[in-house]
Amino acid sequence: MDANTSNKAWNMTGVLACLWVMSGQSKSCRRMILAFRLELPECPRRNQLTIYDGDPLLSMQLALNEYADLTWEEFSSNRLGLRINQDQLDRRSRLSAQSLDTWRYATSETPVAMDWRAKGAVAEVKSQGQCGSCWAFSTTGAIEGINAIVTGQLQSLSEQQLVDCDTESNMGCSGGLMDDAFKYVIHNGGLDTEQDYAYWSGLGFGFWCNKRKQTDRTAVSIDGYEDVPRGESNLLKAVAHQPVAVAICAGATMQFYSRGVISTCCEGLNHGVLAVGYNISNDGEKYWIVKNSWGAGWGEQGYFRLKMGGGENGLCGIASAASYPIKASPNKAVPEICDLFGWTECPVGSSCSCSFSLFGFVCLWHDCCPLASGVTCRDMKHCCPGGTTCDERRGVCLSADGTVSVPWTDKTKATLTAKAIAAKVLGGEQQPGLLSRGKMPSRQSSIQQNRIAHADAQDGEIVEA
Repeated sequence: MDANTSNKAWNMTGVLACLWVMSGQSKSCRRMILAFRLELPECPRRNQLTIYDGDPLLSMQLALNEYADLTWEEFSSNRLGLRINQDQLDRRSRLSAQSLDTWRYATSETPVAMDWRAKGAVAEVKSQGQCGSCWAFSTTGAIEGINAIVTGQLQSLSEQQLVDCDTESNMGCSGGLMDDAFKYVIHNGGLDTEQDYAYWSGLGFGFWCNKRKQTDRTAVSIDGYEDVPRGESNLLKAVAHQPVAVAICAGATMQFYSRGVISTCCEGLNHGVLAVGYNISNDGEKYWIVKNSWGAGWGEQGYFRLKMGGGENGLCGIASAASYPIKASPNKAVPEICDLFGWTECPVGSSCSCSFSLFGFVCLWHDCCPLASGVTCRDMKHCCPGGTTCDERRGVCLSADGTVSVPWTDKTKATLTAKAIAAKVLGGEQQPGLLSRGKMPSRQSSIQQNRIAHADAQDGEIVEA
């Protein structure tokens, strides 16, 4: 290592000291941080500082990352978000003491190691952005997990619905609690999917609740939830059976966590995350596997490891306010949305079928095939069951070997969503946008569409097109 590289490596330690100890508040620290961020691509190895806990296998590495030019005050103001007070903690302690021998997993056995990621019960790592919505991501992660375990299907669920609609006890980007979010999901009858009700609050604010999606698009439901009695042994039993929503204290070092096992922590609870497993090192030290909501570029691809054995509450308080959802009932089937703009949908048991396309590539208008997985015939008016082909000359559906035929099925009209209904109210009978069977909208209709850009948040009666 030459003198210049050695000097830069020593300076890197100074940068991380600024970040970790001084929280980057001084002007000299801030200038140093920004300068090293600009130089970072030149020498990737110098952006690390390793903190040992006696055993190199349990060491933790800090590194400059996308959050490195933020002070702890700036970072913590909008990337945490857990709201829990002492009264709530005391109540949990009393209830956990009463249910210590009777809770769901009280007498269950625990395997040596568990990783729900390997079992297909953990969705992709997401980012809460500049919104204190950690509680929403912890909640959806726990529900995604139990739904995958019970149904065999992993569905990514909507944090945005919780931020926008769960406002009785929780406060959107200003924080919330997973228990209260579970109560909302139970009362509402379920949650919409991430694909249908996407996350937009990364900029730091919520939106008005999409009432139609809140009530009509509940793709995954739960039947209840239960608090885990305080203590790491109890949390171990719960995580052995499903991913668990947990509360922790996220301190300044966690902002720059890169890899390894975290073995030091702060006190208090300020962040909601998801415990997805646990494991044991070669020398017998146990650690938790935890999913965060700061994006896949943070930590170990969005995850971190936390040392077990931190007393009754666990290190960082991970075992002091854990909870998990309960699911036994099947999910309710929801109508299928036919187009990218959310204008039309088909009833449960039907499938969307194209009736007018642009050069055979982009479908501009949909009808419904009264079959769960129908195949559209070339005349665009009929459909056949999946796995068959249309014989337009005879009006039948042929099996793959051509030996069996059944009559083809007439398609039905798709129904309008609340967004399309609002467009008709504001603009007469003209259909909105590209759903006017290929007619381009006029300038006036474009203005009207802008006026109802968020009309899908309103309730409306579904009518036929």
